[in-house]
This record gives sequence, structure tokens and C-alpha cells, in this order.
Amino acid sequence: MTPRDPQSYHFPPFRLDLRSGALYRQDVKISLRPKTFDTLVYLLRNQGRLVPKDELIEQIWADTFVTDDVLVQSIADIRRALGDDARNPTFVETVPRRGYVFIRALETVEPLAPAAALGREAGWPGGPPLGKIAPGTAPSRSSWALLILLVSIPALLAVAYLNYFPGRAADDPRAPPTSLAVSLFEVQSDDPAFQWLESGLPTLIQTGLWHWPEVPILTYSKLLEAGAHDPNREGRPIASEERNVAAARRLKAGYLVTGSCIKLGPEFQISAALIDLDSGREVVRLAEHANAPAEIFPAVDRLSLSILQALAYQRGLHGVQGPMLAESTTHSLKAYQHYVAGLKYFLKGGPAGAEKAELELEEAIRIDPSFAMAHFKLAQVQKWAQAWGFRTSDPRDSLQKALALSANLPETERLLFRGMRAWILDGDSAEALRIWRDLEARFPVFAAEARLPTMTIEILLESGKPVEALSYGAPLLDDPYLTNEAKAKISADLARASRQLGNFQEAVQYGQQSLQLWPLEQGQTYLLHLVNLGRNYLALGEREKALSCFAQVREMAGREATHLTDAGWGFYMAGKRADARALAERARQANPGYGNAQHLAGWIELSDGQYLRAAESLKRAFQETPPQFGSTYQGLLLGDLPALYYAGVAYQKAAQPAAARELLQQLVSLCEQLKPRLESDMGFLLSQVLTLESLAQFRLGNPTAADASLAGIPEDSQNVHEWCVLRARVAAVAGQPDEALQWLRRGIQSGAREFQHLYDNPDFDSLRDTTEFSELLGR
Repeated sequence: MTPRDPQSYHFPPFRLDLRSGALYRQDVKISLRPKTFDTLVYLLRNQGRLVPKDELIEQIWADTFVTDDVLVQSIADIRRALGDDARNPTFVETVPRRGYVFIRALETVEPLAPAAALGREAGWPGGPPLGKIAPGTAPSRSSWALLILLVSIPALLAVAYLNYFPGRAADDPRAPPTSLAVSLFEVQSDDPAFQWLESGLPTLIQTGLWHWPEVPILTYSKLLEAGAHDPNREGRPIASEERNVAAARRLKAGYLVTGSCIKLGPEFQISAALIDLDSGREVVRLAEHANAPAEIFPAVDRLSLSILQALAYQRGLHGVQGPMLAESTTHSLKAYQHYVAGLKYFLKGGPAGAEKAELELEEAIRIDPSFAMAHFKLAQVQKWAQAWGFRTSDPRDSLQKALALSANLPETERLLFRGMRAWILDGDSAEALRIWRDLEARFPVFAAEARLPTMTIEILLESGKPVEALSYGAPLLDDPYLTNEAKAKISADLARASRQLGNFQEAVQYGQQSLQLWPLEQGQTYLLHLVNLGRNYLALGEREKALSCFAQVREMAGREATHLTDAGWGFYMAGKRADARALAERARQANPGYGNAQHLAGWIELSDGQYLRAAESLKRAFQETPPQFGSTYQGLLLGDLPALYYAGVAYQKAAQPAAARELLQQLVSLCEQLKPRLESDMGFLLSQVLTLESLAQFRLGNPTAADASLAGIPEDSQNVHEWCVLRARVAAVAGQPDEALQWLRRGIQSGAREFQHLYDNPDFDSLRDTTEFSELLGR
């Protein structure tokens, strides 16, 4: 900005202020990503002139290679912020294939004040060095606002996200280290019950700093991965602060927050230091006192505010946003303790982790029923556990309570809640993704810590969009703000996406990466990744490696029905029926209410000709499976509708037509209820539902209705193997063997090398004795 440039641009009802680097609608601040802000500034400076695309890219992304998509996304963000319509613009007009024009007239501009008036000195951009802030003297909100008005340079703490996918960091050699790392706190307490503050205090500080979304935060979890001091482990050869500094530097952080807490009697003294990692200089050391546990929240508010004040002098931050911790979390430290414990159990994964997480979060809510984030995290746990069949709790009630209590939360949490509402309550996945794309674009570091990337990939896979899942997820594996645990989950999901597309070598590579990234070679999540890797080895034709994975899971699963069942399916697909049958029985004994174990047992009984036993097992599989349970990877769908279908088939084969008709008619009714909500964006799930309906109608003797369902199945270019198998099944049941073989041949050419379930599938009874069928399946 030159001395002739304005301080602000006015185009009512908006004002763009270059001093604070913000856009305002009247007095309401609208957050923009740094590059989006710069794009708007450049268009305003050239108001009325057509600015070519190449010129914008050259000016805004100098020294960085980007595509037109990046510019298009920035223009879309500008339009969203201004409420503009690309088809009928009032602010930014697109000139096709050429560029953009800011068409709204500017009413007034304010000239730039002299540098001295803004408190700047030659060669020193941020103001005088900040001295020590005495304990208990943190600035008031009014003094903080005054401080921000005195800071003149644009924010250097811009989040390193350029493209449509926030996981791609900006490659700008001019950008200094900007992120802030937060370490675990050393806790000295006369009461062991408060030792949890080692992670509880930095979690609170991280939450407090997120209310200022320009600060990219590397959490203590990320710092531990880089070798920071862990008070829970012994034998560290280096002093804790030295180790923390070294870990933060390995992560290329700009600053480090480290601290301690001393508890004596009812009183707490919390100390924190902000360290400039470039120079090794301690920028500020802070101390706050709390006379009771309930006073810890305002004490951490003051610490966070003081840290931000120090950074403002150092790096020219923008203004404060959002309510303080004391207004937006809980008034009970005990409730927060259970909340933190719930988050830790959830991160461990598996059914045991989900159950313990639920209990801890429910206790937090019992202590403080108004704790909105506890309600929300409980909904997240319930949704995840329900999807895998670990628990049957419905997340909708918890989510509704969280939404009702969200008025005082920061914008970040409110956007997170709105996306979950669209996904879970409204069944509108497209709207959930739209909201979360906005959240990621504006607050990418918060989004990463809130596990938004993994939920986004889950929606894409749930919607039958593996190509989009890979395009979105692959860049996230290089995201410096995601923990290895999050990257392990993303790698496992990318393996699923690759598998659906028939890219089994890539699926194996992602599967191996998920195991390498997972921090412990044990536990529920590790076993889940291991069994999935085995399935991908099997699809690739590497049977011995697959059997080794399944054997490891069998030995490590104990009495956990979910993993016993997963390993059982693996052994079954590898042709080890005796091993699969034994694991199904172990799983049913461990948890008779686990539907997937009943499904595995019923499927084996069906293929063995034990039709009545199979019918009862499969019917129970459907009854025991939560309605929202669905994993196409295991052949399970929306409450395990396939189990209901095969139960009807088993009754038919057992010569019990009345029982078969009852179940098949029930299936048709359920499919009719599901179709309207799947037609919008869940193509592959819709194909499966229509296939089941068509199969059931053929078996009920209603060929006209069956053909109507079949006609609605959309061709799927992303899940070719599975889609072709679906068409082959319908053709075989409809009495069209040549067409069935043609579809099956096409599916096998593009898909996996797992054929056991195809050979045993009763839909192919009419083909099983033919030479062509045996040759296709390599028998």
C-alpha cells in the first residue's frame, strides 16, 4: 500500500478496512481468507475496469503456481461474503474467458494516515517491544480493541491454505513461520484428581485462541508426535522446555506456548510463556491466579488474551472475534474434566472407546446440562458408533440439544453444528458439505482439529462418490495441522475409495499408510485398519498376506465381536470357511446383539444349505442392526437391508413361502420409504436399494414392478465393479442367464478378485452349474 492508497473503501452496506484487514457489513465483521481479501482489494482498486484473470493471478499469487480454479474459488468466496449473484451481479461481474469487473460504485474512500500516526517506526513494523505482563494485569477488552487499531501492518499470520482443498499449504517463500504451537502443561498438584490439567489447560488455551481465527495452531497432540516432552512418560534425556522448543521447530512453528500449573489447596497458579522460535527469545511470561476451580475459565481467558496481545505487537493481528471461554464453554471444571476424558476415549477408537466416551460425555452433561459442546461431541460419538454398529444410541437427540444451546458459541462451532444438522437431522449431505467447505475455507485450522476432514470424506463415501473423496482427501495427508491419527483415518478412507474404484494397488498403499500413521500397534482402530488392509490384499490377489492380516486380528481381538466378525468375513472371502464359521460363533457368543455377526453366520448357513437356521440368523441380523447402520464395504446397507432380503430367500429355499413373502414385502415397503431421500446425491446407495427392490419383486412374482425398479437404477461410472454385480444378480433372478453372465464378466474385468460371495450367492443359483460361471470365478 502506497501513501496515495486509501485506508478503506465504502460500497454500502459494505466497508473494506485496510487497517484491520477486514470486510464489514455495517458494524458486523465478515471473515475472509487472506488471498480472498487481497483479491477483493485489487478489484476495488481497479473499480470499473476489466481485470484479466492472468493479471489477478500474477498480482495476488506472485511466485506461487496456481490454477484458475484457485481464482474462481476466491471470486466465489467474495460473492458469498457480499451476497452477490453471479447470474445477476451487483458487485462482481464475470466477463467469460477474460476476467472480472467490480461494477458497484464506490461512495467514499479515506486517505492513508501518515505512518507515524499509526505508531510505526522505520525498520520496525510492529511497535515497541512488549515487556513482561505482570500477573493479573491482562488487558481489558476495550484496551485490546485500542491496541488493534494501533497496529498497522497486514496480518502475517495468514493461514497457509490456497486452493479449494484446505489441506494444500501455500508455497510462498516470502511467508515467515506463522503457526503457534501449544505444549502440554507441567502440573504440580496436592490432589491427583487434577493431573488431567496437563492436557486440559492447553486444550482450553487452544479453544480460547481459536476465537481469533487468524492464528494457525499446532495442538499439543501434533507437538507430541514431533517429540515434545510428555509428562506421562519417563526417561526424557532433555529438559521439557528444550524438548518442546525442538519439537516446535521441527514442525516449522513460529511461536510456542508452554506452561505449568501449581495447585495448593483450593488455589491454582497458572503460568504460560510465549517463545519466539526464530530467535529463541521469550516474548512474554504470564501468570494468572484462580481461587477456585470455577475461576480457571476466566483465568485462561486472560492468558489467551495476553498471548494474543503479545502476538499483535509481533505480527499485526486483526481484531478479536467471538465470545470468551467463560461465556461459551461450561461453568464447571468438573464437567470440563469429563468432557476432555470423553475426547481422549473417542480418539482411541473402537467400541470400547465409543462406550467410554459416551459415559464421560453423559457425565459432563449431567453436571452441566447447558454444556453445548458436550452435547455435540456426544452426538458425534453416537453417529460414529452407530455407523459401525458398535452402539445403538441415536445421535439426533444430542444434536438437537446442542443446537438449542449454541447461541453463545463462536461462529466456528455454530457452522460445525449447522453442517451436522444438515447431515443428520435434514438428511441433506450436499448442504452439509457446502457449509463445511465454507468453514474449512475461513477457519481451516479449527476445521482440522474438529475432525471435519474425516467427516467430509465419510459423507462423500456414504454418497457413493469415491472420486471426490480421493480428490479431497489425498492433499490432506500433507497438511501440517492434522495429527497422524487423523491422517491414519483419512488414509483408511482413501483405501476404501480406491477399492471401490478398482484401484487395488493404491488401496493397499493407503491401507499400509494407515497402519504406519496409527500411533499404536494395538487397539480397536489399529485392528480395523489391519482387517481392511487384509481385504485389499485379497482383492489384489495376494492371498497369503491377506490371511496374515486376518490371523493377527483374530489373535488380538479377544472377545470384541466387531473385530472377530470382520476377521471372519476376511477368512470367508479367502475361502477359509471353517475359520470364518468359528469366528462367527465366537462373535455371537461375545455379543448376540451384534447384527453383523448374525449376518456372517446366516450367510455361511445359507451357503451350507441350512436354510431355516440361515433365515433365523439373517432375520435377527436385520432386527439387531441400527436403522442408520451402513457400510457398503461389508455389504451392509441402511439397517442391513440385504440381511432381510436373504432371510426371505432362505425361507423360500426352505419351502416356507408365507414367511418368505412377509419378509420380501417388508423389504419392498422399506425401499419405497428410502428412495425419496436417496435420489438427490447418493447414487450408489440408491442403486443398491433399487436392486434389492427389483430382486424382491421378481421373487414375489411381480415382474412389471421389478422392471420399474430396475429402470430407475442409474449407471455408476465410479463403482463399476459393484454396479455390474448388482445388474448381474437381477438378470439372473429374472431368468436371463446370458445377460447375467455379460454383466458379471464386465464387473469382474473392472473389479476385485474376491469371488467366494459371488459363488455362494443364491441369486446365481441358475448359473452355478454352468461352465461359463465357473470359469469367470476361476473355479
